[in-house]
Amino acid sequence: MKPTLLTLVALAILASPAPAVDALSELADYQYGQDQASLLAVEREVERSMADPARQAAMAGKLLAVMADPEATLAGKQHAAIYLRMCGGKPEAPALAGMLKDDALCEFARGALERIPAPAAGKALRDALADLKGPALLGVINSTANRGDREAVGPLMALTADDDTTIRLAAAHALGRIGGAVATSCLKRLAGPDRDVTFAHAYLACGFIALEEGDRAAATAVFDALAQADYPAPVRRGALAGELRLVADPAALLARWLAGDDQAARRVAVNHLDGQTTEWLQALCKDKPVGDAICFAEVLAERGGAAALPILLAAARQEDDPSLRIRGLMALGRVADAEAVQLLIDALGGDVLIRQAASTALTSLPGTLVDKPVVKGLRESDGRKRSELLNLVVLRRMTGTIPVLLELGRIEDDESLRGDVSSALVELGDETTLPGLVAAVLATEDGQHRDRLETTYLEIAKRSDNTVKPILAAMTDGGSTDKLLSMLGRVGGEAALAKIDEALASEKADRKAAGVRALCNWPDAAVADRLAALAKGGDQPATRVSSLRAYIRVISLESDRPESETRKMLQAAYKLAERPEERVLAVKRISTVRDMETLRWLVSLLDAEAPVAQEACRSIVDLAHHRFLRNPNRDEFNNALNRVLETSKDPETVDRAKGYLEGV
Repeated sequence: MKPTLLTLVALAILASPAPAVDALSELADYQYGQDQASLLAVEREVERSMADPARQAAMAGKLLAVMADPEATLAGKQHAAIYLRMCGGKPEAPALAGMLKDDALCEFARGALERIPAPAAGKALRDALADLKGPALLGVINSTANRGDREAVGPLMALTADDDTTIRLAAAHALGRIGGAVATSCLKRLAGPDRDVTFAHAYLACGFIALEEGDRAAATAVFDALAQADYPAPVRRGALAGELRLVADPAALLARWLAGDDQAARRVAVNHLDGQTTEWLQALCKDKPVGDAICFAEVLAERGGAAALPILLAAARQEDDPSLRIRGLMALGRVADAEAVQLLIDALGGDVLIRQAASTALTSLPGTLVDKPVVKGLRESDGRKRSELLNLVVLRRMTGTIPVLLELGRIEDDESLRGDVSSALVELGDETTLPGLVAAVLATEDGQHRDRLETTYLEIAKRSDNTVKPILAAMTDGGSTDKLLSMLGRVGGEAALAKIDEALASEKADRKAAGVRALCNWPDAAVADRLAALAKGGDQPATRVSSLRAYIRVISLESDRPESETRKMLQAAYKLAERPEERVLAVKRISTVRDMETLRWLVSLLDAEAPVAQEACRSIVDLAHHRFLRNPNRDEFNNALNRVLETSKDPETVDRAKGYLEGV
């Protein structure tokens, strides 16, 4: 009578002495996602057991029992199988073989049998080739290949005639991985040009195995057969690469292939040029058209060979052949001279792929060769080319170009240039750059350009402790003071505020106006009271408007102030506003105060003037976005959102309101 699985497990356990330490007590109950400390304890115990055959056998039996235990978790069984890969042996093979037919355990058991070195494990897998079907059979086929089991060649050969195409191809693939004379003979019959390419690839693999095992005759037969023109190109290239390893003079064969018309052979030859001598490559470069010589020049360039330079320069100038041009440009990044660098810089004005190739090459070259031409190019070029040079300056971290960048920063008639220069300065600048930026601000008349320079200053100043000193040092007269006060306000701080207070107290209208602008640029709420006073009592309408807008901005920034106080300040600002624009701004900013009093105030504004009512709709919807506020007050929010649907003219606001009403 054939023994049952439980009988086999019991025999395996009885054949082994009990482990001295039971590290498996929690394994059977382990669940996916639990703390893995217990798993690590089991793993350490398995590792310790392998120093003593008796302890190892005991541990393997215990792990097998976990796999067979109907009460054990699937996670516990999986990890037991993983540890059996380490310590399992002949006694466990029959029971694991039985588990191959269990859908829940087959993958676990197969993984263990694949790694257990005992011949019994290989036999269990071979026997299963005749018993299993479908995915389980595919797994076992793969395991026999992973084991390199040449005793499995017979059963695998039989499976190459299976009715299931997937099984047939998997068996052929496994034969190719196992190799040997019998597998090679079988695949030779199957690997016809008109058959599935899997057979040819498997036959090719047998050829390489034969080559590694020293059977050059068998390898030659495989490679010669598959190198024929009626096989697919990938198969032919593999066979030709094999032939190359067999010949006594690879250089001569490469030269013949390169001179011929067989594209597969030429490709294999090009891919194997790096194994040839520099002298050989140089000799083949001579008297060849650029398109034929480029492959040799690329290999020479990798070796730093100056002999490649004429060919690469010629290739990089082939404007009618973009592919060849890109290859030349890229290779110049490994070997170049002054002429090549200038050619690369000129190519930065080309199409996107040309620019990318040139930029990549320039990034790779040493600074002694590149830096001066790049600086010259920055001064003399324009448009796309100068933009690419600015990107290159950042990529190469060329801090020595900062004086040139500051020069370019004063150019006022090119918006894209201003943006690129500012970005480069932010990336490369430090506190030593700040005085130069102050000078650029003083030299700039265009308001938008000056604003960008001031923003650049602030970004660099974040990395410095002396953010105010360069500005104060440049305030040498009334004109410079008036021009730099706005920038000083952006930076903030006690020294800046003292200077601004002087301006606000000045009898000069221009100076006082500059002080107001500086105060309105302040980065935080420290000047909120000053701004409120100006918003109420400023002697000019423009002063009151700009001060109120700045006040609304700073008090709605994140702070430690209670939200209720911020709401009251914004409501007061709303009442103080003389124009709809500032009332709208206050309504917009108040949505940052997330409480029900804010919602109620916004609902009261739905009957206000149209701009205010529309902004109130948007702010109500913004508040509704926050579930912590909306969900406990759903009835009140629903009423408010229904009012928004009646009032809003903005499709996006209406859609959002509908979504929140529906609970989205």
